[in-house]
Formats: sequence, structure tokens, C-alpha cells
Amino acid sequence: LILVSVSKRMKSTLLGTEKEPFLPEPGKVRKLPFMVGKPTFEAVREAYLKAASVIFTDEKTADSLSARFRPAPAPLPTIVPASAASSAKAAPAEEEPPPVPKYCEEEDPLFTALHAAAFADDEERIIAALDDGGDPRARDSKGRVPYYLCTTQKAREAFRRWRGSNEDAWDWGATQVPEGITDESEQRKKDKEKEKKRRQKEKQKANKEQAKAEEEERIRKEEEEKKMLEAAQAK
Repeated sequence: LILVSVSKRMKSTLLGTEKEPFLPEPGKVRKLPFMVGKPTFEAVREAYLKAASVIFTDEKTADSLSARFRPAPAPLPTIVPASAASSAKAAPAEEEPPPVPKYCEEEDPLFTALHAAAFADDEERIIAALDDGGDPRARDSKGRVPYYLCTTQKAREAFRRWRGSNEDAWDWGATQVPEGITDESEQRKKDKEKEKKRRQKEKQKANKEQAKAEEEERIRKEEEEKKMLEAAQAK
């Protein structure tokens, strides 16, 4: 398999088109999913390590991980009476596709308490689970880390704040959690926003002064033209 992560705009440049692919076997190309359009170096490194690694685990865990990838069992042959065989040949019945096993978090042995807290977007439970030793690097049967399951900004910030206070607790590059939030980083953010607003006010003030000067210049020219016209008419 060939794992790639490329935008739709650049896909044809890197891999070619369906009619003229650059690879002899384009069917081997698989998309490598990332949470964001421009993944960080840590996320790319983690994906590379996962794709190039072999994981050893017990039989129960291996069965739970591979269950959704197994082909459905073939149906047992049915005995058709001779009288119905001829009609069956004339109009063969379409076989229904086997049901796809449905994923359920509650039945996933790899779905931790930290996964559940992140899935619920509960900031207090996220902090409590991390304080209790919950591993933010752990992946469920779908390969998802807890941070990936957050859907709200507050839940994501709970992870980032805990990271900011516990930078040495985990290998954060494997958690997909962005840079930690600390008092210093928040102060820098506030200072940056304050500076941005100050520059915007200065720009607005400069624009108003420029517009005022242009208006005064326009009025002055109109008055000069008016005086010149009156002088010409007086002659």
C-alpha cells in the first residue's frame, strides 16, 4: 500500500489522473487521514511510526481490532426442492448483502474513560481522567486518540490546559494535542490581541485624518475655481 495525504488540488500533480495515473497500480494508494488540513511535524511523525510499526498484542485485543475488517461468513447452502429448482433458475432471487458489524463504544475494550469524557465534551471529566493517569496517547479500536473525539473548543482547551501544566507527563506528539495553554501563553495571546486592536485604531484614525485632509483639499480647490470663474466673468 502507498499512504498519502494530499489536497484535491495537488492530487493530480502528485499522483496523476484516473485516466493517466503516475503509478502502475493506483488501486494501492490509500488516503492517510489527519485531523487538520496542514498537520504538524509531530502528527506526521506519529503517522509514519504507526504505519511502519508492528504492534504485538493479546489475542482478545487483536480480535476486537480486526473484527470490523473480517469478511462476513458465507451463508450455508440451502436445499431447493426439484419442483422449485426450475422456477429458481428462471428468476434467481437476489441475495441480500451481509450486515456490516456496527461499532459500539461501550463494547470497545480500548475505549477508555478519557475517551468517554472527550466524546461527551465534558471538561471536568477530562481533567479528572487525566489527573487519574488517563493516557492521552491511547487509541480505541478505530485508532482514535481521546483528543480527536472532542467537538467543542472548551473540551479541546481542557486537554491543552492540562498539557500546559504537565508538559513532561506524556509524549504529546503522539496525542494530537496542540501546544499547551499556560498563564504565560494566555498573557501573550492577550497582549497580541491588544496590540492588534491598537494598530487597528491607529489605522482607522489615520484613514479618518487622510479622508478629512482630502475633503479639505477638495473644498479648497472648489473655492479657488469659483474665485477664478468669478474673476473671469468680472472682466
